[in-house]
Amino acid sequence: MKQTFMSQKSVTVHMKLNVEVSHEAFTDVISLSNGILDVRVLSYGATLIHFGFVNEQNCVVRYQDLGLYESNPVYLGSVVGPTAGRIKDGHLCVGRKAYELSINNTPNHLHGGFQSHAFQTFSYTILEDGIRFELEDTPHDGYTLTVKTTVTYQLKDAQLIVTISAYPSEPFPINITTHNYFNLDGNNSLANHALKVEANEIYTVDASLANDGKTLPVAHTAFDFRAWKSIEHALTQQHPEFEKTRFIDHDYRLDGKLYLKTQTRMLVCETSLPVLRLYFANYFDETFKQEYGKDARNYSALAIEPQYPANAINFGQGDIFSTDTPYSSWSSYTLYRL
Repeated sequence: MKQTFMSQKSVTVHMKLNVEVSHEAFTDVISLSNGILDVRVLSYGATLIHFGFVNEQNCVVRYQDLGLYESNPVYLGSVVGPTAGRIKDGHLCVGRKAYELSINNTPNHLHGGFQSHAFQTFSYTILEDGIRFELEDTPHDGYTLTVKTTVTYQLKDAQLIVTISAYPSEPFPINITTHNYFNLDGNNSLANHALKVEANEIYTVDASLANDGKTLPVAHTAFDFRAWKSIEHALTQQHPEFEKTRFIDHDYRLDGKLYLKTQTRMLVCETSLPVLRLYFANYFDETFKQEYGKDARNYSALAIEPQYPANAINFGQGDIFSTDTPYSSWSSYTLYRL
C-alpha cells in the first residue's frame, strides 16, 4: 500500500508506519513513526528536521523557526546537490566540456549553488516503510544538464536508511549528500559526546576551504578518532589546518563506520560512499535559534555528510555518472540506548 501526497493535511496509517502530513507556507511536513523512531521531513529540500526515539528528544539540530528552512543558511538537514562541498573557483571539466558554476561561497561554488537541491521542493510518495522524494533539477547555476534525483527515507526498527539515486542527462560528477547535524542530547553542546571514526586519512583543504587533493594520515593528530575520543578533549587540540577552518571541516576517507555517543545514546553511521565530511558547526556563530530557543553555538553539533571527496573532479578523482551509469548511494543511521 502506498499513497502520494502533495500540499494537503491528513493522517494515514500504513501497515508499518503512522504518517501525518501537514502543509506550511512553503513546504509540506511529513511525520513518520514506526513505534520506535519518530522522523519528520520537509518536502522542501527533502530536509530532515527530526530523528529520535518515539516521544524523546530530537537527535538532529533544527531551527526553532520553521520559516528559516526557506533560506537555510547552514543547510540544516537538507539534501544538497548536484555537487556537495566546494568546487574550486566554480570551475570543472568533464572531458572537453567546461562548466563555470555560480560563486555562492566566494571564491567557490558550494553545495550546488543558489538553486541547490536544498532550495527546491520535491514531490513525494508515502511508502509502506518510509517516504520517497523525487526532483527533476533543470539547468541552473551554470549546470547545463538536467538531473533526476530520488531520495528515499526508510525506517527499519531503530535505523533510518537513506538511499539516493540520480540520473544526469549528460556525463557529470554527481555528488549528493545529506547535511544532517547531530546532537544526541538535544542540547547546545557536544561536550558530553564521544566520537569514533574508522578512517586513517583525511583530505586537506586550501585557504579557500576547497579540497586540494592531498591526503593526511590522521595518526597522532587532532584528526585521529580511530579510538574513542571525547569531543570536549578534541576541541582543545590544535592543527595547522584549523587556521583555515576553525576546527574540523574535512573529508574522512572511510575504512568502516562512524560512532557518536553520550552516556545514554549511541549513533552508528554506515555508508556505501567513500567519504564522510565531518563538520563541527564551526561557523554557527549564534546566528539562529535552535529548536529549544537558544542561540546556536559553535561546536554544538556534528554534521555527518556521506559523499565522494568534494572537488574531486579537479584533482583527477571521483566518478562520472550518466543515464546509463546513474549515481546511487545508501547511508544508514542507527540509534541505540546505552
